[in-house]
Amino acid sequence: MLYPRSRKPLFEQLKDIILKMIEEGKYKPGDLLPSEREFAEQYGISRVTVRQTLSELVHSGVVYKRHGKGNYVAAKRVETKLDSLLGFVEEFTVQGMDYEVSVISQGYGPAPSDAFSALQLQNDPEVFSLVRQIKVKGQALGVAHTYIPKSVAYQLDMVDFNKVIVYRLFEQQGYKLTSAEQTITAEMPSAQHCGLLRLEANIPVLVRCRVAYVEGNLPISYCKAFYRGDRYHYTLTLNRYSTDNLDIENIEHIAAPK
Repeated sequence: MLYPRSRKPLFEQLKDIILKMIEEGKYKPGDLLPSEREFAEQYGISRVTVRQTLSELVHSGVVYKRHGKGNYVAAKRVETKLDSLLGFVEEFTVQGMDYEVSVISQGYGPAPSDAFSALQLQNDPEVFSLVRQIKVKGQALGVAHTYIPKSVAYQLDMVDFNKVIVYRLFEQQGYKLTSAEQTITAEMPSAQHCGLLRLEANIPVLVRCRVAYVEGNLPISYCKAFYRGDRYHYTLTLNRYSTDNLDIENIEHIAAPK
């Protein structure tokens, strides 16, 4: 029930009602929500107010919109911490999540310019390319493009990457992963990724580019992964005092304006 005389705006009252219904399980992940007209008629408010409520829910990642079909309840966001080196599929495995991996393509071919540079390729520009999609509870969440030097990947033609975890496969072959360099940015998705992730063209995606290294600081793989920003996010713990025992007070003194 909405209260027109309440200090809380009507769109926020409706948002509280929808959130409570989701929490109680009346609306489950993947369910289609009532239309703007249906909400407006049920609660005696304008469609403009309903539209504002739904926009807020979409922005917060609780609801996602499919063009021409309506608004659906999103599954809870996947949270990954930036404190360990886990692969595209592995990070879902260690959390015990219900996921499904689909191989879009795999095979040998020329390395894209960013992979060529990251893998420090010289004489042989050909790489093993692997494109995978991951779904959580049936909903597409991410797409990863992985590139591996031909000298490392020559035995991977017959591997079923629907079931195999890449980093663990490296370790089984005797490679010891030591570190990785990673960047995370927000970009507009390509038409291909819009289709694979079921996104509108104007909704940004999280893009994670990572070079993984083995002993000797040698690059063994380059992965460019695209994630739905409304379903996936990273967390990072920051410490005030590092292991180098920095003198924060002294730094503040030096940096203080005169």
